[in-house]
Amino acid sequence: GRGFIMSLRLGGIAAIIGAGSFSSLGYAVFNGGPGVVVLFVITGIACAFTALCYSEFASRIPVAGSAYTYAYASFGELFAWVIGWALIMEYSIGNIYVAYSWSDYFTSFMHKVGFQIPDYLTCSYTEAKKLIGEYNDSVANGTAMVLTSAQEELANAWKNAPVAGGIRMILDLPALVINVLITYLVYRGIKESRNFSNAMVILKMAIVLLVILVGGALIFSNGLSFNWTPPNDAGVKSFMPNGFSGVMMAVSGVFFAYIGFDAVSVLAEESKNPQRDLPLGMIL
Repeated sequence: GRGFIMSLRLGGIAAIIGAGSFSSLGYAVFNGGPGVVVLFVITGIACAFTALCYSEFASRIPVAGSAYTYAYASFGELFAWVIGWALIMEYSIGNIYVAYSWSDYFTSFMHKVGFQIPDYLTCSYTEAKKLIGEYNDSVANGTAMVLTSAQEELANAWKNAPVAGGIRMILDLPALVINVLITYLVYRGIKESRNFSNAMVILKMAIVLLVILVGGALIFSNGLSFNWTPPNDAGVKSFMPNGFSGVMMAVSGVFFAYIGFDAVSVLAEESKNPQRDLPLGMIL
């Protein structure tokens, strides 16, 4: 019914408003400048066509499995097998990225309220090991590298981490914990995870609206519109300081929105009338 279509819509929004907006936006703006807004428009158009394609498949093959099932029905087992593994990697890498990004926000918040989580419990072992290797090489060459604040955290993690069996115990504990909690929530049932997801969507949309209203008011009240044309390395001010190619460098991060349609399509067997509910939920 209408309630489930609304849940499908919110499920798609849950995947769209997230990593592509909050986490990867910094990298996108670094390369594209203010012109990254054009990239969001381009991605939105591409996603609209993606929604139509997924809707067509979902109405014709209303079973769980998303792109794996569609490939199986269209091209056979080999293509489905390849796409199935691609989906596993897609969700794994996407979830790792989001969990790692959330961990960074969480640890920053905890630090600001006065609770310091040890650095060796908030970063990756491989990153810390790589940094120490680069730093030692620079010292050996007589040109000790100057560490940024993020690199100092990695260096402190390597220095202060407890050692067991010759291996430093460095891991991103908040990222692991949030994964375990979300996995448990999904295991509990579709209704529980749907309700939690819907609540998060409302919260995220409120945050986006808050940023637009407060951010817009501050920009115009403080005359900060000059930031819309930042200078590039050559000192030339432009809406796209690195050109259109710089804007397009961020397309992979912004196109995280694609996964929203895939996330909706896996709910086919939870729908009472998937041939109507899924296309409506995706397109809306």
